[in-house]
Amino acid sequence: MNIAVISGLLRRTKIFVDTASGGEECLEKFGAKEEYLAAGFSDYLSKLVMPYALDAMLLKHLPADKLVFDSADTGEAEETQLPDWLSDIPLISPRRGIEFCGGQQEYLDALKLFAASIKE
Repeated sequence: MNIAVISGLLRRTKIFVDTASGGEECLEKFGAKEEYLAAGFSDYLSKLVMPYALDAMLLKHLPADKLVFDSADTGEAEETQLPDWLSDIPLISPRRGIEFCGGQQEYLDALKLFAASIKE
């Protein structure tokens, strides 16, 4: 009974794969893209998942009549103050970190989590 119910839901529900297959070029070179789609996935994202790529995928697959946009969203960056010392650390790019994390506060949260997980 449960298998029949789930089988019915997977036919109507979009399912995406988040893959570490080496990026778009590797997916196409080794046929992984076709393999994922043939296995029943609706679409895929390769890591590192960029916020704009996730947004684009969701917009591509969601029905237009289900989309509601926040009229207060002006597209301007949020104003979270980054610590001054952050720009002094070699090999760390706050701009890229913010881009990968999706925002300044999310970037700061990721840095705190990273700092808590290392010894020094």
